[in-house]
Amino acid sequence: MNRCTLDTNIITAFLKNDLRVVKAVSDYLEAFDKLTINIISYYEILRGLKDLGNQEKLKHFEDFIQKNEIDEDLILITNNTGHFKRIKDLKMDNWLA
Repeated sequence: MNRCTLDTNIITAFLKNDLRVVKAVSDYLEAFDKLTINIISYYEILRGLKDLGNQEKLKHFEDFIQKNEIDEDLILITNNTGHFKRIKDLKMDNWLA
């Protein structure tokens, strides 16, 4: 297994306890200490939660971020592979497939 970064839709599925993603995250964490979130996904989720005004979910997300890291140059885990296929040399996987 390689280190990877999670796209917004995968993070959202994890935070909603989607069992497919929870299992994949569990497997991933057996190999690596932390999840890695790209800065764009961090911003998208943060913006969405602030727009909702849901302080409880915002706190939950910030706790999630504190336990993990923001990084780059990793495999992108996304449920939207079609959106990113035009990016040359981008490595992707889909934990919801």
